[in-house]
Amino acid sequence: MNKLSTEGFFDARATEDGGMAVSPEDMVKLRFLLNAVDIDASGARLALQVGKARVTLHENGTIRLDGAAVVQTATESITLDGALIELN
Repeated sequence: MNKLSTEGFFDARATEDGGMAVSPEDMVKLRFLLNAVDIDASGARLALQVGKARVTLHENGTIRLDGAAVVQTATESITLDGALIELN
């Protein structure tokens, strides 16, 4: 994942009324997001990983889902439209 240093990045700044511009809870969420997102140097791939689940978007339009299970739920229809649909 990202190897960016977060040291000093999440320092909260006080607002004029003495409050914090970024809450400690939001800082925790931002750190989690920073660790979950991976962007390759050329921008050709973006990945989001939480535990064993991973979604990867490629610049060529490929979307890859990796995980223990993929669940689809819809109140309407689910449409698959492709040149070829492969089933195991």
